[in-house]
Amino acid sequence: MQAEDLHIVVFGSVAHDQMVQRAHQMTWALRDAGCHVVYVDPPEHLMTPRPLRGRADRRTGMPQMFEGVPIVSIPRFHLAGLNFSFAPFLLRERNVPRYLLRALGRSTDGGSARVAVVQNPLQVTHIPFGLFDAVVYDCLDDYRVVTEDETGEMRPLLLALLERVDGVFVTSKTLEDQMHFSLKRQVPVVRIPNGVNDGWFLRQALEQSPPPELAALPGPIIGYVGGIYQWIDLELVIGVARRRPRYSFVLVGPSSEEARQLLADRPENLTVIDEVPYERVPSFINAFAVGMIPFNGGAIADTTDPIKLYEYFTLGRPVVATPMRQLEDYALESLVWIGASADEFAVALDRALKDHSIDHAQSRVALARSHSWAAQAARAVDALVGILTPHP
Repeated sequence: MQAEDLHIVVFGSVAHDQMVQRAHQMTWALRDAGCHVVYVDPPEHLMTPRPLRGRADRRTGMPQMFEGVPIVSIPRFHLAGLNFSFAPFLLRERNVPRYLLRALGRSTDGGSARVAVVQNPLQVTHIPFGLFDAVVYDCLDDYRVVTEDETGEMRPLLLALLERVDGVFVTSKTLEDQMHFSLKRQVPVVRIPNGVNDGWFLRQALEQSPPPELAALPGPIIGYVGGIYQWIDLELVIGVARRRPRYSFVLVGPSSEEARQLLADRPENLTVIDEVPYERVPSFINAFAVGMIPFNGGAIADTTDPIKLYEYFTLGRPVVATPMRQLEDYALESLVWIGASADEFAVALDRALKDHSIDHAQSRVALARSHSWAAQAARAVDALVGILTPHP
């Protein structure tokens, strides 16, 4: 069995036209590896983070990247003049699996093995399990982060999914340990970290002009690109910006209402730019002297494997981050600097800006190349073939 024999349905954690994340990147990489791939948008109430705009107004990122990938969405209807959407009778919650069974039955013809890759445990109630030869849980973060569950009350849905999967993908060692603890039976747990499309990313950075949004900012520019949601420590970012008034700080990405309120009282050297199309992201990072990953502590810091790390590394950029288990080894090699408080983060920035080591820059680029999405897709294909191959 080869990649061409796999028909993979990705039940994404975000809609295909939201901010580009692992769901999109793995879909494109699996397609490029030769798999037949279908992408299923989550029902709107399961999208994380929840969209701030209506579907018709949501930014599309890079729709051309979905060439050759069918998109399956659960229709929802909106009554003009009213502030709510409704699903027709046949698409109420209990009927979603029946709808998807019909939709996916039409869109998955041609593959010799049908595989579901599920990224949100809450989707367990929507999946037509009988359609698939194998179901894999792609555990990209702690389930409490993906499901926006702060109390742990959604854990039964995670356990219900784990009872039915044939394998689990994880992005970090911490998640691997958690899955071995939570699984009640023997199924493969395969670590498939996040990555970057390094060749494309480098070409975009070199071929594009510097972002005009940054033209008036004095250097050095300290930047972050990504969602500005509950996992970003904005109080730390604001505090660091106040401590280093000669640095220009930039946050680029969609933001929550709470984040916008916090940023309303930001210092003048902290610039906030709304979400930009993904093809422009490399040009922004290319303008940064240092890339930031200022995540809050807790579940996300313990489990996450930040995609932006590999995007920063692709362009050789030094990185300053808050403490994260996944970054500890890189910090020991002086590829990343760590700061837990605003004072520590500011000092780490000073040190990162003084790092002009060619060896360090080359090590970052090499590490990003070893984490290409093509390599991660190859790992996923090997794991799926192993799951689907009968063993004596």
